[in-house]
Amino acid sequence: MKKAQVSLYIIIGLVLAALIGVSYVLKDKVFTSGWEKEQQQSLSIPEKAKNVKLYTESCLQETLTEGVMLMANQGGYITPPEDFLPPSPFNPFSNSLDLFNSGSPRVAYWFYETANGVAKSQIPTKESMQQEIENYITTNAEECLNDFSLLTQQGYDITSGRMVPRVEIANDKIYLTVDYPVRLKHADFTYTLNKFYASMDHSLGKMFDQAVNIIQTENTKNFLEQYALDVLAIYKEIPFSGIDFECAPKTWKRTDVINTIRNAFAANIPMIKIEGTSYTLSNDFNKYFVVETDEVYSDLTTQFTYSPDWPLLVDILDENGPVLQGKPYTTNNAMSKFLGQFFCLNEYHFVYDMKFPVLITLTDKNDNTFQFATMVIIDNNQPRQNQLSISTPDTSSPVCEQRTVPMKIAPVSYSADGSLVSVRDAHVSLQCGAAVCSLGTTDASGILSTTAPPCVNGNLIVERQGFYRGEELITTVEESTASPILEPIYNLNVKVMVIDSNNVRPLQPTEQALFTFTERDKDYTVSTVSTAPSVSLVAGSYEITSSLIVNSEPPFKIPEQNIKVCNDLPKEGVLGIVGLTEKKCVTQKIDATELPQVASGGATISWSTTRQQLASSKTVTLYVVRSAMPKTIQDITLTDKQKAENAKKTKEPTLE
Repeated sequence: MKKAQVSLYIIIGLVLAALIGVSYVLKDKVFTSGWEKEQQQSLSIPEKAKNVKLYTESCLQETLTEGVMLMANQGGYITPPEDFLPPSPFNPFSNSLDLFNSGSPRVAYWFYETANGVAKSQIPTKESMQQEIENYITTNAEECLNDFSLLTQQGYDITSGRMVPRVEIANDKIYLTVDYPVRLKHADFTYTLNKFYASMDHSLGKMFDQAVNIIQTENTKNFLEQYALDVLAIYKEIPFSGIDFECAPKTWKRTDVINTIRNAFAANIPMIKIEGTSYTLSNDFNKYFVVETDEVYSDLTTQFTYSPDWPLLVDILDENGPVLQGKPYTTNNAMSKFLGQFFCLNEYHFVYDMKFPVLITLTDKNDNTFQFATMVIIDNNQPRQNQLSISTPDTSSPVCEQRTVPMKIAPVSYSADGSLVSVRDAHVSLQCGAAVCSLGTTDASGILSTTAPPCVNGNLIVERQGFYRGEELITTVEESTASPILEPIYNLNVKVMVIDSNNVRPLQPTEQALFTFTERDKDYTVSTVSTAPSVSLVAGSYEITSSLIVNSEPPFKIPEQNIKVCNDLPKEGVLGIVGLTEKKCVTQKIDATELPQVASGGATISWSTTRQQLASSKTVTLYVVRSAMPKTIQDITLTDKQKAENAKKTKEPTLE
């Protein structure tokens, strides 16, 4: 009997799961049919009101189109996420890709690494995209309507109320419903319109889903990094790994190698295709470029792009000079010395660290596009690791629809004297696996009484502007309470002083300083440049890294030079057997270059501060050590050593 009951429960569970899945799949269709029905019913209005309805909806349609196109071109954002460290020599990538190196347009990185090596993800959600479009319509539709001036010229007297738009992003269409009371009067005719409708044929929803699928595949398989490494290995102009039998090791100019890498990436990255999308292959060999993913959208095309004009950071381990060279193998041991009279052997093994952006563009059958960027990272000839387990939170998961467990959330924070205070207007969400469920916002007393989906070892997340988010591990299988702690963020004005030959002076117009604060216990990192007016800090113990960039006027010149690279090779004949060597040299020409700015100072120090100190201060004074202006390439390469010495001279930040 018990076995029969268990079987019955399993069947019931499977049926419920199937019903949830079907309802989730049909959700778009149900909304679509409902929207179309409402839209059709709204057409049944008096003839004299139709001009007002048509005029209003044409403005809404125009504003909707503007907002969607802007969002699709900027990685799912109408207003891209703010980067607190502006693009600069310190931060060449920033948090978005500058397509034309002109400052605009910029495409948000869905994955990137900050200038100080912190991995970041900024993938939007459909809910956040819908909210941004709604905000855009609220802000910009009134400009198009222009107080209905065109209609008032035709004898209409029109007054309007508050506009409340609602946007739904479906697979191939975008639907807009606007609650907007518009009262019109024309002669003896009066009427009030309350709802307006607009839609747009655009595969934004489908392209976003495919974009998420691509970035998740990249984050787990690192296929872009793998292709980049293959390019380094295949191009003979790029020194990577191998051997040859020449008696003099090969040499390469660093600048030539980097330019070759740029052009090789620009030629090969566009060859990548996504399995299941629309593409053609010119030959069977190009199947190598096809990436398998979990989703199939045969009516979409995907284009990968890298431009040689975009940033590329290349560091080759233990190769700091302008010339790269292989290492002779023939003098390493007695046997090789003996063999050296018969043949020469050189080995090449160059280890690369590298960062560069890739733009990913999706196009639907109507030539609508959606694009986003990601950063490709090579670390010691290996693809970057997904240390943050970066994935896309699923805010529309069926998990979030099963909110049955009562919960009470009362987030708290610290006041300046260290006492705990409640936090009102804080947004609360629960992350359960890949699903992120919005639970609501705390009320005026700082409490949210709500329901949550059943979840074991979920992550309760509380966010509010002015606070570093609070998180708490929680299990919601029965009624519970939680009080996550939010750390207050203190915004301080920044004053920068330079320690120059034991003198402390203000920063000069020809100098620019960067400071990066890393509080590892809280995983909080923030950077500021001397041109920024403020910095946001939390209480804690920081590692502060400073750098000073100085304008070089006239530009720092690296003259054309011939670099002689010499190696000790075995002498020919019997003398080589007994270990005698002779020096053989090759000459490499290095082109002249100019640098408008050079690094000339900085250090890394530790610093701790309390909430009381931050709360009672308005300004933080930061200090950076000025080193001697570099005069040669060798001086520039000694920057890290200088920073170690500068750490002994610099001062901790002061608060006032």
